[in-house]
Amino acid sequence: AAYQIKQPSALATPVPGSTTLTHFGVDGEQTNKGIEFSLNGEPTDYLRFIGGFTLNDAKLTKTAGGTNDGKWAIGVPTYQANIGVEYNPPMMRKAVLTARWLTTGSQYVDVGNTQKVSSWNRLDIGARYVAVIDQHPVTFRVTIENVADNSFWESAFGGYLVLGEPRTAKASVTFEY
Repeated sequence: AAYQIKQPSALATPVPGSTTLTHFGVDGEQTNKGIEFSLNGEPTDYLRFIGGFTLNDAKLTKTAGGTNDGKWAIGVPTYQANIGVEYNPPMMRKAVLTARWLTTGSQYVDVGNTQKVSSWNRLDIGARYVAVIDQHPVTFRVTIENVADNSFWESAFGGYLVLGEPRTAKASVTFEY
């Protein structure tokens, strides 16, 4: 897919005479252009995948006095990609092993494009198992996100930094009745 989206661009500016107050208002336009590829499939009875890749070009236009025209929009990564894989071991058809890799390009934190957060990668792994208990399917899930325990800023969207989660283990049980 190819896309081009235009939207108002907002900006927080200091209120004259105050060290703590800011004024939030519209300042021009943000134009997001890009291409996105996605794919999914099941090459064998035991293996499934889904993934995608996006290239972004996000620029500011029509800013007050043209001051920030041509600057990269805050919090929009240069690229994003992910791939997820599921594997059913032939000897355990009710079990599924999962893996997911995500990567996100660098992002600017400020409208002047002087500060940016670095690109980042994350690997998640997991497993699920479906058992039948008293004629009801019960699904057990275990996931470990950020297996390598990487430290990273996940996003700078809107100029606010979001810290990536450290290694995190999750477990759940789903009952059908």
